[in-house]
Amino acid sequence: MNQKQYCTQQLQNLAQEVSKQAPFAEASDELPLSESDQRFIDTLRFLADEQNAHEEDFFQKGQWLIGQSVANQAHITALIPRDLFWYFGGDCLHFMPDEEISQFQQLDEACYASQSSDYQEERARIFGLH
Repeated sequence: MNQKQYCTQQLQNLAQEVSKQAPFAEASDELPLSESDQRFIDTLRFLADEQNAHEEDFFQKGQWLIGQSVANQAHITALIPRDLFWYFGGDCLHFMPDEEISQFQQLDEACYASQSSDYQEERARIFGLH
């Protein structure tokens, strides 16, 4: 599994978990989501659909989603895998400590050096998860 596949899986899992959280779980015809919450969940669903990974604004939308979560949805931020902060890059890196950035750089270098490398396995090795 490469990084793109791994992060797509993480986005799909995140979309499932977020849909169980307030205010998304309580949304109904009688109690619709606010415009900003609707945009948030629509963007997350867009990102979780692997067919959209080639869209021109994919990474920009990912950065927006994480920024919105940190600023407005603290209970959701805790659900976001740290890999997604790194994957989307840009402003998301401001929410990562230097040590964590260094580990993700090592992971990228290891995966690049070994083209056949399994992202999950390399990730577990570098982050000491074995």
